[in-house]
Amino acid sequence: MRAGTKPTASRNLRSLDKQQIQRLAAAIATIVTFDVAMGLTYPLLTFLLKAQDYGEAVIGLNAAMTPIGLILVSYFIPPLVSLMGSKTLVRIAAVLMCVTLLGFKAFPSIEAWFVLRFLLGVAGGILFGLSETWVVQAADGPARARIMALYAAILSAGFAIGPFMLPFTGYEGWMPFVIASSLGILTLIPIIFVQTEDRTVDEDKAMTMLDFMPLAPMLVTAVFVFSFMDSGVLALFPIFGTESGLSKDVTSYALGVLIIGNAVLQFFVGWLADRMPKYFVIAGCCLTTVIMCAILPMVMGNLLMWPVLVILGTAGFSIYTVSLAIFGERFRGSALIAGASAFAAMWGLGGIISPPAVGFAMEAYGPNAMPAVMGIAYALLAVFIVMRIAQGRR
Repeated sequence: MRAGTKPTASRNLRSLDKQQIQRLAAAIATIVTFDVAMGLTYPLLTFLLKAQDYGEAVIGLNAAMTPIGLILVSYFIPPLVSLMGSKTLVRIAAVLMCVTLLGFKAFPSIEAWFVLRFLLGVAGGILFGLSETWVVQAADGPARARIMALYAAILSAGFAIGPFMLPFTGYEGWMPFVIASSLGILTLIPIIFVQTEDRTVDEDKAMTMLDFMPLAPMLVTAVFVFSFMDSGVLALFPIFGTESGLSKDVTSYALGVLIIGNAVLQFFVGWLADRMPKYFVIAGCCLTTVIMCAILPMVMGNLLMWPVLVILGTAGFSIYTVSLAIFGERFRGSALIAGASAFAAMWGLGGIISPPAVGFAMEAYGPNAMPAVMGIAYALLAVFIVMRIAQGRR
């Protein structure tokens, strides 16, 4: 390589040491458990509840139980890590998630599903928060955003497993729940080998997620908006797709394509974020998302639907990827656990608000209300970021 040239992405990624690779592997294994559970339960339970003639509003309220559990557990993640260590906590959460997944089939009533979805959120909040702590610890150096992009690509692929799996496993029976639960158990293996940094200096131990939030308002807002889209789409895209004229199988594939597009294009977004001001990249992703949300209803059912879904999913998801990269640049020590807990809480808050809000909007204005509400949320985030950047420059 000539003097003065920048190291390539692959060279930067190969420079990771053994401990960083272990943390990245543990983070990926942990998030896959969370991914598969979320990616499976949102569309599958929506289809099953819709078949029982429940309306969009009730389906949205039921889906909101998962983020309620996620928010409540997020506040307790830092003290639980101090008490038992992150590896033990992740093992407990993974087992709880696997048992909960089987519970959906064992107790097929909406009353039980409200409780089970809450428990799913408790387990998911732990896995989500700690996987982010590990990946941020691993992503140190000039390729930070690209490492975040790799993590986000795997995150997207994990979410897509559920929708892609459903046409093959069927929408009835034990098969989808057993497969998802089994994958969760297998992902525990890499966690055995990771070395974690759970102990921090005394003055850092007092930081909670509530202390963290005022330090990074744009980051937590971006995560909230990402979650608003993520949860709303996972919970109600099956209805949007079928009421737009797609079959159940094509709707599942369409949801999978929307999610899996990130695995292909996310690294390109990370490359941009390593070379441009990261908040500018977030704003650009917001504007792209708004445009795709406006186009989507017009292309449902024809070939243009597929590239629009890929671009929409990539742009909408990328604000989370870039937010993680900024987070890793700015914070160290116990602030990482507090910040990751705050991100998990924002994911939960978006998940609480989005499915019921979008469900009520779809009941009132029809299926196209779903992309319209998503576009409005991203437009507001773009305005907020531009205003904050302008204030900072002044």
